[in-house]
Amino acid sequence: MYGNHNMAFRSQTYAKHHLDHFFDDYLDIDTPPLFPGIRTKESIILKDSQSDKKVMVVHGHQGGDFINDHGWVISLFLMRVFWRYMHMIGLKNPSSPSKNRIKRHRIEKNFTKWIEEHGVGILCGHTHRPKLPDDGSPVYMNSGCCVHPRGITGIELVGRKFSLVYWSVKPNKEGSLYIKKKVMKGPMSFDELNLT
Repeated sequence: MYGNHNMAFRSQTYAKHHLDHFFDDYLDIDTPPLFPGIRTKESIILKDSQSDKKVMVVHGHQGGDFINDHGWVISLFLMRVFWRYMHMIGLKNPSSPSKNRIKRHRIEKNFTKWIEEHGVGILCGHTHRPKLPDDGSPVYMNSGCCVHPRGITGIELVGRKFSLVYWSVKPNKEGSLYIKKKVMKGPMSFDELNLT
């Protein structure tokens, strides 16, 4: 699925050209087909066969975030050309919902309103704030962030159950490093989701 940082993948021609192979720097060659016949999507719907409850999986910029949704070309240019250098001197990008609490809450409020109107849950990222719903609250799930140096968060769906997980690098008693998964919240089954 594509999001605000790779909206060019809306074009199936662009996606096929860029996702059909990858360049192997070591061998200095293009690899054989990587994802032959790939079809990129903006979202997918997970429908539980037992309860008929639905959860839409989407990047998350679609929550009324104008600069990242409709103005993605401008946003991409600013991120690559302007904010890259502004970060070096300590300025933060005010258009980023991951760094702007007010913007993040506005987007999450838009998602909650949409969920209540449509009876479909949302699983997304974009705001980088990990979340699994509490009992009875609207089904808004956020995978969190995969760019932290200490670890990554995510939403796992195993069987019919969602869990908010944290993967990190840890040392063992012998001093070797290993990857550890911690369940931060859940599991929560489709049966427990507050959806009509």
